[in-house]
Amino acid sequence: MIGALQREKGKNQHLSLCLAMAATLFIISCPLAARPKQYSFNHIETLKWTDIDSAIVYLSTKTAEAENNTKLQALFAIELSKAYNMKRDCDAIKLWYQRAEDLFSELGDRRGLAEVRYQEAYWHYCNGDYETALELTFRGLNAMESLGDDGGVALGHLRLARIYHFTYKLSNSAEAGELAGKGFEQVGDFVNAADAWSFAGHAYRVTKNHERAAISFKRSLELAKKSKVRGVLGMAYNDLAAFHKDTQEYDSGEFYFLKSLEMVDPTDERQIMVVKIGLCQNYLGAGEYEKCIAIAEQALTTVLKNEDIFYLSELPEYLAKAYEGLGQYDSAYKYMKMNSMYSDSLFTSNQTQALEDMRVKYETEKKEEQLASQEMNNVFIIAICLVLLILLGVLFLYYTKRQEKNKQLTQLNKELDKKNQQNQLLLKEIHHRVKNNLEMVKSLISLQSAQMEDSKTRDAMIASQNRVQSMGIIHQKLYQGDNLGSIEMKDYFLNLGEGILDSFKAEEKVQIECVMDDLELDIDTAVPLGLIVNELLTNAIKYAFPQNEDGVVHVSLRKELNTLVLDVADNGIGKNNQQPAQGTGFGSQLVQLLTTQLNGEMSEEVKQGTHISFKFKLDTAA
Repeated sequence: MIGALQREKGKNQHLSLCLAMAATLFIISCPLAARPKQYSFNHIETLKWTDIDSAIVYLSTKTAEAENNTKLQALFAIELSKAYNMKRDCDAIKLWYQRAEDLFSELGDRRGLAEVRYQEAYWHYCNGDYETALELTFRGLNAMESLGDDGGVALGHLRLARIYHFTYKLSNSAEAGELAGKGFEQVGDFVNAADAWSFAGHAYRVTKNHERAAISFKRSLELAKKSKVRGVLGMAYNDLAAFHKDTQEYDSGEFYFLKSLEMVDPTDERQIMVVKIGLCQNYLGAGEYEKCIAIAEQALTTVLKNEDIFYLSELPEYLAKAYEGLGQYDSAYKYMKMNSMYSDSLFTSNQTQALEDMRVKYETEKKEEQLASQEMNNVFIIAICLVLLILLGVLFLYYTKRQEKNKQLTQLNKELDKKNQQNQLLLKEIHHRVKNNLEMVKSLISLQSAQMEDSKTRDAMIASQNRVQSMGIIHQKLYQGDNLGSIEMKDYFLNLGEGILDSFKAEEKVQIECVMDDLELDIDTAVPLGLIVNELLTNAIKYAFPQNEDGVVHVSLRKELNTLVLDVADNGIGKNNQQPAQGTGFGSQLVQLLTTQLNGEMSEEVKQGTHISFKFKLDTAA
């Protein structure tokens, strides 16, 4: 529901104009001095779920009619700026908040100027300058708090939640979302309250705090029902459906996705697309491949017509996986190729835009450097003249120059921080791209192995598929996490084990336990460790339980002084050295090679199963 625009056009085409007129009458009857203790004139927050274009036309007309009323002109100007938030029109946002600032300054209206700070912050947010947007939002929030304006304070927290969400500061986004939700509830603004609790829910959902996410999304749904606005309710159902999909509660996910489709605007193709893609993913996770295909192919027809690259980079992947699940490998391969083509197109488009942004910033910086150089030359000439006149002038100039350098250093630090954030986003995109390519390789190997009749060849293909998956999980953890330089190994081993059990259809037979403390390692150590564990888990599942018995495999990794200790043990039949080795022996060779690469030692013990232990020196492995 974050930032969603819903338009109800069916029953009353003139609804937006009626709401705007009612809001205007409220302004005229409410004295300006009384407004700081009340929630702001903010009918746009309701109109955003109906028809923003009509609201903009109406407000523009009323602004022109209020030529001789400075108070009304200021209020209409700030509302026009907020209306353009919904259309993401950055130029119009700035035009109208600057107009409102001039008028509120003339009136001496502190509350109005606080709202101007919110809009100025949104303009910076619209242009991707999140740091300045955050600073200005805090300024507006402090002003609202000093005025005791509860609604204005809630709006400030909602703006903070949005900025924190899109800069990956999810704990801050959750906190700000909850504060905004509670504040809007107090002033009876259920539309914005539902939106705020949705922000909190998504922050908890991404960080896998399922309990808090469920509470937030359910609260958002309750408030959406109180708002009695279909669009708000539709997206609240979609949020709750996505949560149940993530927690693999697919029946509940299907129920809420279908409820969402009933409520969203039937003329808003993009909003319908969001819900349908979520429903398709839900069916895919539940193994209902025919339902997934029916929805995805219908949606694909729409996005092909609109040439929407973003959705074209997603839908073919879901179709490929669904057809693979049905064993229709020709269709799966066709859609996998389509996914690759459009994913490359999206990546190239984003990369081209990023390069263009960098070029503009470089040219701007060069011009600023030239101007700064000219200014310093002028200052130097003036300084020489003042030295000839009086020592006090020299001391004053020296002080001024030092202050200017401090400001330049402060600005340079801000630029470095901004570039560092851009580099982190680019690095996340690279890891995401590598993971997608490894996923494609894994899918192609799976398609090929499904057509192999020889069991040994098919087993070798499955083993290769699992090795590719073990590396792909590494890159997935890197781009999903906050730390781009390290991997949390316990979570990684659990995900790796689930994938291997799934590939051998052994989920009901074998249980993988990972009893260890949280431990983060760099990627150069995590990749070979993952390949070693992949080989040992594969061998245990294939050979330790030959009569289809139930079994347990224990995996642990810990630090002991300057050593990493890895243990993999099963309670199977144990290794019999008198029998010839099974398989090709490539896995054993790979484990030995990776152990040597990490400067480690391996030991093996056969007692009530097989126990293999490794010790790696941290000066090389960590």
